[in-house]
Amino acid sequence: MYNNIGGKIKGLAVFLAWVGIILSILSGIGILSTTSKVGYYSDSDLISGAGSLVGLITIVVGCLLSWVGSLVLYGFGQLVENSDKQAYELSRLGYLLSEDKKNQSRATIDPRKLRLYELLDKGVITPEEFSEKINNL
Repeated sequence: MYNNIGGKIKGLAVFLAWVGIILSILSGIGILSTTSKVGYYSDSDLISGAGSLVGLITIVVGCLLSWVGSLVLYGFGQLVENSDKQAYELSRLGYLLSEDKKNQSRATIDPRKLRLYELLDKGVITPEEFSEKINNL
């Protein structure tokens, strides 16, 4: 549920953008259709023209605002995703440096631990599984 939160935030941004765009289009069409039915008044051309303009503005501005608003949320999701990657790489680098100091040679690092890091890099195992297996070695 809380794994890959950056990707989920980005997915939510895309979903909300599309919902906003669709609702803007439907609202604009609703305004256009409502104002085109006005015909009983003496100023019906003026009302219809203004209503058409409002409907078109609703469609254009609503779509643009939905898109721009989603960019902020998408950018935040990208920041979270990049932060997770950086934290992982720093912990991996710290582990390798500590092992290197212990053994004074990278060739003596336990190959099982390096294999676990490779599996974590590829997404085959979760960080929780990785921690558990490192502690069991």
